[in-house]
This record gives sequence, C-alpha cells and structure tokens, in this order.
Amino acid sequence: CYMASLLQVLFSIPEIIQQFSQKEFPYFFIKQTTSFLVTDIYFQMCKFCHHLYSGKYSEPAFDENNEPFRSDTGIRPLMLKKALTDSHIEFKTFSQQDVVEFFMFLTEELTSFQNTNQMPTSIENLFHFSITEYFQLQDSSSDVQSRKLTEKILRLSIPFDKVETAIDEQQLSNDKSIKCEVKKLSWENCYEHLCAPTIIDNMTINGKTGPAFCYTRLSSLPDYLVVQFYRFSFDPVTFAPIKLDILFSPPKILDLSLFATNPNFGAVIKPSNQTSPMSDTDRFILSELINMGFDEQFIKKAIIETKSVGVNEALDWVISHQHQNIPVEF
Repeated sequence: CYMASLLQVLFSIPEIIQQFSQKEFPYFFIKQTTSFLVTDIYFQMCKFCHHLYSGKYSEPAFDENNEPFRSDTGIRPLMLKKALTDSHIEFKTFSQQDVVEFFMFLTEELTSFQNTNQMPTSIENLFHFSITEYFQLQDSSSDVQSRKLTEKILRLSIPFDKVETAIDEQQLSNDKSIKCEVKKLSWENCYEHLCAPTIIDNMTINGKTGPAFCYTRLSSLPDYLVVQFYRFSFDPVTFAPIKLDILFSPPKILDLSLFATNPNFGAVIKPSNQTSPMSDTDRFILSELINMGFDEQFIKKAIIETKSVGVNEALDWVISHQHQNIPVEF
C-alpha cells in the first residue's frame, strides 16, 4: 500500500503526468527503443501512467445479476516494482516499508535514469527547497554564522509536552459505554516547535567558543512541498521503530511565513564564508542517522554530546534522549 499511495500522489502532479504520458503508447517504444522493456524504468512508468488515466480500471464491475461487486481488476504494477526495486534488498520484497524512504529512493532512481538518458525534466527538482541554519552564540548577538542546505522533505518532530489527551468523538458515538481517549497534537504546536531555536552545548564562531542557538529557516520554496510528521520513536533495546498513536490533522493551507522570516538577533547577520561548521565525520554521522529517520536537530546535539566519536555512539544518545524536548523557548 505504501507504493500505491505514493504513486497515486505523484501521478496527480502535472509535470510528472506530462513526463510519462505518451499518446502513442506502447507503439512509441516499439519504434524508438531496443532496450529490454521489462526492466526499462521509463517504459514501465509510462505504462503505469497510461493505465492510470485510461479510465479502464475505474469502471465498476457487475456480477451476472447486474449487481456491483468488488473485483481484483485494479492496476497491479508488478513489472514497475521489479524494474525499480530489483536491486534493493528491502523494497523488492512484499513486506510493508516506510513510504518516505521509498519516496527518496524513487525520486533518486528516476532522476538518475533521467540524467543518464539526458531527459530535460528532473523529478527531484520538483521537491527541492533550501533552508538556512543560523548559529548564534548565546552570550553574543553579533556572533552569528549561517549555512544553506538543500532538502526534499520538511520534517516535523513531535513536541511531547504539547501532546493532549482528548475523547475520540467518533468512537464514542459508536459505543457510548466505552470511554475512548486519544492523543492529539495541533499543527500550531508542531509549527512553533519547528521554528523554535535548538541549543548546541559547545560551538566555535568567530574564534569564540560556547553554547549556541541554532535557528532553522526556509530560504526557498519547492514546486511541491513534501511534509513528514515523525509519528514514531525507537525501542531503546532493539532499535525497532514504534508507531505513536497521536492524531495530527494539518490545515488545508500551511502558513509558513514565520518559518521564512530571519531570526531576530538584534544585530545584522553576517554569514560566514565557512560552508559548514561540521567536520566530514560529523556530516557522515548526520547523514546516516537522518536516513534512519531520526530528527536532524536531535542528531546534531547527539554529535556534540558524544564528541563526534561515531555513528553508534550518536545513535545510543538519540535513542536514550528521544522523548526530551531539545528546542529552547525564550
């Protein structure tokens, strides 16, 4: 279902529809290519797009008495799955996987294929946006350093102190004798958590060392913004992901004006010529743990606290502190 849901969302985007829509399908490929079509990613994506918008698979099915019934004639993109994931140890199986990881994998595979075949449109570029991280020493408003990063996903972590317990009205209406409590979190609280500064215990800026605040701000918007809500944690013993039953309903329109506004330092910001305040080892640890699904700000603090020893040490720190609130509010 993770693959089906993602493909349906992607093929609602006009640029992707245009990229994989061939009016003369499949004759265009028979005339133009000699590659093995079973493993040709472009052919399989065009085939999926053609079937999805043909209308054939959305027609209702009827039995012999002309009664509608559920049939199994829907689109089953097994050949597309094989072409995309045959070399991936997890996605080639039929087990449930993380849809965000599959999104990252799919866009990278499609972009690699497009670059190899010199195709004009990059799928990844539809989702790319820039964020700027500002680092400010706590005892000096003038000592500020910044760096820019390119992202494909806006990740929202959970401020656990803002989670509220409420009554599930839908379940209550079905059986009023059972008191159904659920945990809920508002978009406003998540957004405040996103915009709040995080603290780094030890950092050097302009030759001065001490505790610093890190502000993350939006520098540019993508054509299509992908938002991930971290509704899971990890078992401290097995490191297995644990889903958190927290209801979260984002608004239909996201107001990101605060996230796109420069922090108020009380002084003019002078970006450093240094492209990154992190070493190669730190960036490797950060990349590895982000790929595991951990919050970026937690990882940065873990790197500082474990003195950049390695991935395992940072992972242990993140696991043992995952329910603590890193953001510092003034």
